[in-house]
Amino acid sequence: ATATDRIATPVLSVPGGFYSIPVSVSISCATPGARIFYTIDGSEPELYSIEYKGEPVFVNRTMPLKVRAFADGYLRGQTAVATYLINERKPDGLPVVMLTIDQKYLYDNQLGIYVKGTNGVHHYSNGDTANYNRKWTRPGHFEFLDRDNNLKLNQPVGVSVLGTITRSYTLKSFDIKASKRFGTPRLDYSFFPSKDGRRYKSIALRNGGNNDFPGFIFRDVFSQSLIQNIDLDYQAYEPCVLYVNGKYWGLLNIREKSTKDYIYSNYNFSPGEIDLVYMS
Repeated sequence: ATATDRIATPVLSVPGGFYSIPVSVSISCATPGARIFYTIDGSEPELYSIEYKGEPVFVNRTMPLKVRAFADGYLRGQTAVATYLINERKPDGLPVVMLTIDQKYLYDNQLGIYVKGTNGVHHYSNGDTANYNRKWTRPGHFEFLDRDNNLKLNQPVGVSVLGTITRSYTLKSFDIKASKRFGTPRLDYSFFPSKDGRRYKSIALRNGGNNDFPGFIFRDVFSQSLIQNIDLDYQAYEPCVLYVNGKYWGLLNIREKSTKDYIYSNYNFSPGEIDLVYMS
């Protein structure tokens, strides 16, 4: 028999975010007879992972909870994810990005995008032969809390390392991409107060660039902001705190990308309507 129906995505009773006390998370799935498995280290749940037997998952420390359901006769469904930040300091007035990605896609010598590794290519800008120089996109999950710590986005995304020279830095920039390949074609949230109402297919989590990091991480974005009241295009930004797999990662800037996605977000043109010319 051939499966045609996709199993339902599990539902978690408690959303991700900041909590001052431990939380108990119940999990359900609308597909009859489904078995539910979960992980707490960022890895993808499989049939050999921890099985949910009906007792709530007691979360007493910061962790990402990834949950997937399985049932005979059904296609694989999406993974439900929630990152619980227990007794962590809440940023005052800053949004928070919680990124969940399998550790092997970050640190494995063959597959990892965040390490020098053993499967890399040479990049003329930073002079390294490294995995982080490759244009690899790995599956991940993106959660976004606004300045008031309200959960606004929770969806699968593609994750890549972004930049040239800064690929070799300890704190690297990330390219966050929504697409049908990962489950959702857009990041349907207006990230930037100066550009209210925009929709995005991708955003950058930028470390400040090779001239500003380490040390200053706002010189470039400040320069861009100086022209936002002039009839010129500029890349909007919003500072944020980043957690990866429940670990504090640092302070980065959410940025619009200077690609065809910028034209889509700001002018609502489709790729077929755009001739984008890069000048160097």
